[in-house]
Amino acid sequence: MPGIAFIIAPTITGNIYSFRGPTSFVLEDETPFSVGTVVFQFQTAGNLVDFSSIALAYDDGGTEVILGPDEYIREYESDTSGFGGSGNRNALQWDLRGRNVSSYRIIWSASGSSMSLQEVSLDTSADYSVVVPEARTWEGTGITDWSNAANWVEGSPSQDFGNVRFGNDGDVTIAMSSPQTVGECVFDTASDVTIANAASLVSNTGLFTRSGSTGTYTIEGQFEMCAYNLFEIEGGEVVIEGAISGASGLRKEGEGTMILKGNNSFGSVTGGVGCTGGELRIEGVNQFTSSASVLRGDLVLAGPAPVDSPGTLGNASSDVAVGADSGIFGGITTPARLIIEGDHEVARGIAFAAGTFDKRLGARGTGAGAAEFSGAVTLRPDSTETKLFAEGVFDRVNFSGDISGGDASLTMEINPEGAEGTVTFSGADKTYANTTFVRGGVLELAPGTRISGEVILESDRAGRAVAGGTGIFAGGIEVGEGGMIAPGMGVGTLGSSSQSWEAGGACEIEIVDSGSGPGVGWDLISIEGALGLSATPESPFLIDVRSLTPAGESGSLVGFSPAQEYSWKIVDTTSGVSGFSADGFVIRRDGFIGAPEGVFAVILEEGGNAVHLTYTPGGGGSTGEAWLAENFSAGELSDPSISGWDADVDSDGFSTLVEYALGGDPKNRDANLDPVMVIGSQGGNPVESRLSLSFKRLINRTDIDYRVQAADSLGGDWMVIGEVAGGASPAALNGGTVSSGTVNGNSQEVTFVDSVRVDEAVKRFIRLQVVKRP
Repeated sequence: MPGIAFIIAPTITGNIYSFRGPTSFVLEDETPFSVGTVVFQFQTAGNLVDFSSIALAYDDGGTEVILGPDEYIREYESDTSGFGGSGNRNALQWDLRGRNVSSYRIIWSASGSSMSLQEVSLDTSADYSVVVPEARTWEGTGITDWSNAANWVEGSPSQDFGNVRFGNDGDVTIAMSSPQTVGECVFDTASDVTIANAASLVSNTGLFTRSGSTGTYTIEGQFEMCAYNLFEIEGGEVVIEGAISGASGLRKEGEGTMILKGNNSFGSVTGGVGCTGGELRIEGVNQFTSSASVLRGDLVLAGPAPVDSPGTLGNASSDVAVGADSGIFGGITTPARLIIEGDHEVARGIAFAAGTFDKRLGARGTGAGAAEFSGAVTLRPDSTETKLFAEGVFDRVNFSGDISGGDASLTMEINPEGAEGTVTFSGADKTYANTTFVRGGVLELAPGTRISGEVILESDRAGRAVAGGTGIFAGGIEVGEGGMIAPGMGVGTLGSSSQSWEAGGACEIEIVDSGSGPGVGWDLISIEGALGLSATPESPFLIDVRSLTPAGESGSLVGFSPAQEYSWKIVDTTSGVSGFSADGFVIRRDGFIGAPEGVFAVILEEGGNAVHLTYTPGGGGSTGEAWLAENFSAGELSDPSISGWDADVDSDGFSTLVEYALGGDPKNRDANLDPVMVIGSQGGNPVESRLSLSFKRLINRTDIDYRVQAADSLGGDWMVIGEVAGGASPAALNGGTVSSGTVNGNSQEVTFVDSVRVDEAVKRFIRLQVVKRP
């Protein structure tokens, strides 16, 4: 006779909750008869039970026997916990016939914290009868049919609501001409499986793959969900090409990839779509009206049309949840990312979760256009680790809705960890309070848009982290090492409250018309507050000056004459400039066309409230003359044997000119100025060995040409194989090659490699020539 041994029923209002970590459970039973059938059922919410932990154990003459279930079926409900988990109902069956078991226990564990055990029931019988539908295992390969009994290990096709496991050792395409209802489909094979279903495949539970499942598993036809479905994709790629229907939604888990290609109508009542691991890629149009979330992993929106209503994220009005609350969940190390792929739009609002887990919004593959988040983005007061990104250097993503919430003690990062595209803030003001760190690429403010919090430009890689545009940085800007401020979208005015420019930072100034005024003819930074400078000659701040044509392309300026003096106001403040030193600036001029002999400088004007960039025609003084004045007295300057460019007053073998070019001290012997010559090759191939010469060039030596030359004899014809001309970028010539290190303060390591292999010459020589420009 059947009997109920234990139950937590719906009439009981309590539950057993795993709060700080996974809880283990034991359910003991003793019957007055030898058990033939055991059916164990339970219901949870939030996190799931670790299904692999469920077992029945009994004592057999002093030996413990542990049995996994013979059959099981699982069913899910969406988000019943309110914390992003799932309701989960399970039925498991054991066949104990012939084992003479009357006393046993069932053991199981939660998969993590935040699991609520709501209901448990245990049914036993002395006889055996099938309560849970029997599972089937597929082993067929090639091109075949679902209904062919020979393809199934058990000798008969799948049962209604029974689980199906694919264990085939070769690729298979399965025709399915009539509807089939299954519990869960498990792809436990490294081979490809294609279900070419002309009729609906109806799923009660979902699709699963294992970590060793490395194939592609495709459902070509309609896929119907008769309950909330879980897709636990641990390996390989699952592709559903047909339309997905059903009143409930779905959730993607596991580290594998799932792609939805059809125009779907699921989730009309409850459930929506969720991602808690790996990648869920949505390419079709969806009609669901419920929630959307990504707690972990990537939710990729790659629909062919703007994502509005209905669109890739359905036609719901609720916010899309990004990230998991670290106050509820534990141990999450993978970022939660909502990604637009292509130049599409997401109109729904976005809500960042509370806590410290990594959560990101961004775009990739935008082509010539731009992705757009046009809905409002909301940060919780404790939302940290929030990040916005455009993945590739040519990718663009625009946030045109408000970004609000947050706290000034927390951070927002732009383009972290290798992202290098352009993130644009346009439209509504960005009122969030978090401090924004730009780590790479560009943060651009469109005209009329304000950002409330402070912005810090601090690159986490070799390239620059840039802030630009013509909006208002109301919280101020700090240009740190590796950062660059670039006013305008083209030429224009960037506004802000107080700014600080640190050593190793940079400012890009574009000039399109030398006579049209600041903000129109050239870039202007307008500061409602003060500008603080902390650069030094040893660790300078870079001004990168560029000339543009009227079309906005690199080229000569309208109305510019290299024989005329110019002064362009590039910074205007209301509270003055502190820490100014002209020697604390280095000017990069290789992007300025048409002024080969002139000298650029930075000066303080308007009673210390403005910074001007000046141009003086050739002959109006040079960096070299200023250096001589810093290192020699007036009497020494009048004696060429002491301060002349060919002199060597400290007798260290380096002339004054070489000391100036390489950063030496003309009055004290230098031990480390020598360029380094090496015989070697890339990859260590001796046949490719060539001479190379490495040296440190100084960025602000714009009146110096560094020339590396090679010859077959000391008295022969020396050929220039590379040069750094007047502050320009290093350039290889006549078959030579060059490699340039990153700019470190005012210096850059440069290596030029000879065009001739060592084994092709009887003798070979290489040297550095330093030439002073007039």
